[in-house]
Amino acid sequence: MRRLTKIEISFLRWLRDQGGTCALSENSEFANYYRLVKTGYVEMQLPDRFNPTIVNFKLTESGRGILEVKESHQSVRNSRRHPNRSSGLP
Repeated sequence: MRRLTKIEISFLRWLRDQGGTCALSENSEFANYYRLVKTGYVEMQLPDRFNPTIVNFKLTESGRGILEVKESHQSVRNSRRHPNRSSGLP
């Protein structure tokens, strides 16, 4: 998979913070997240006959995994940008 966009990473984080599942209106911009479904990071359940305007999303284990990798890489990059004061750098 190509690099995740900021929107995709934000959606994965939000989904994780919601307990791993959410329901969005069919009118939402969930087309932005379809690539996450294609790669298996998120599962999508299409609307049912009882509530045809709601689409359910679920964060998968591989989605949690890629999110952890992205967050650990981000923290490493941040630590490189901000050396500690004992390193002698201003």
